[in-house]
Amino acid sequence: MEAREFDRLVCQLGKRIDGRLSDIKRTSYSFLRAIDGKDDVTMTQLAEELGISLPRCSTLVKQMERKRLIKRSCPKWDKRISFIHITDAGKKALEEGRKRFLGFYTKIEAYFGDDFPVFCSMIEKTNGFLDSLQEE
Repeated sequence: MEAREFDRLVCQLGKRIDGRLSDIKRTSYSFLRAIDGKDDVTMTQLAEELGISLPRCSTLVKQMERKRLIKRSCPKWDKRISFIHITDAGKKALEEGRKRFLGFYTKIEAYFGDDFPVFCSMIEKTNGFLDSLQEE
């Protein structure tokens, strides 16, 4: 397989998985998962947990605030800090995403059957490979 074909397959897979899992983008879903059930999460903490830059995190926060999926609050003792909280609408979007993910998981597990553990192992191995590239 040529590099160009591999690139096309990877892009196509990402788009198709996004479309199956949730009505919200994968990035937003990951963001909501990261703050769900936590109190007083800062943008710095979120950026670190999600592995994104602080400016990218700030952009995501603004987008998700406009959609009313999250809200920000500032403590009285330091107005430079913003705490991020999930809203009821965000919790609903996250729950819907989880339901869609569970449905997708069940279907893909049934599709692969006895090969499902091998499929999962290959995903883990791929993630390990990508982590090793990131460390270089």
